[in-house]
Amino acid sequence: MKDLKFFLKQNTIPVENQEVEISKRFKDDQGNFVKFEIKPISNEMDDILRKQNTRQVKKAKGVFVPETDTQGYYMDLVLKSLVYPDLNDKELQDSWGVMDSKELINAMLLPGEYSSLLQEVQKINGWDINIEDIKEEAKN
Repeated sequence: MKDLKFFLKQNTIPVENQEVEISKRFKDDQGNFVKFEIKPISNEMDDILRKQNTRQVKKAKGVFVPETDTQGYYMDLVLKSLVYPDLNDKELQDSWGVMDSKELINAMLLPGEYSSLLQEVQKINGWDINIEDIKEEAKN
């Protein structure tokens, strides 16, 4: 029988929050680019986000199929994974003239910046895993 100790929780490498550069438009007092901080979400949270963004669509007489609003899901994934900046901060929302975190992220970021943030969020949540990269890393 194979040894399962490698899968015990205490033997796994935790996924840490990461700071990622998303935009060159946000600078601190010293002129350095301000990084965004992101974290992974749990499988339970992912299930909630998917359910919130899935609805039943009628395809034929009496036939309904689930349809996921992919863009809505991605937005919710970004918002749940983003630690810094705090998009629920009233002062930040007021500064951009918006009322909630979804409006704020859309106002703050250019489309390409949002796309970069989404890509980083997907990575930290494990959707960039390449088995060949894992094999190569294991060799080293």
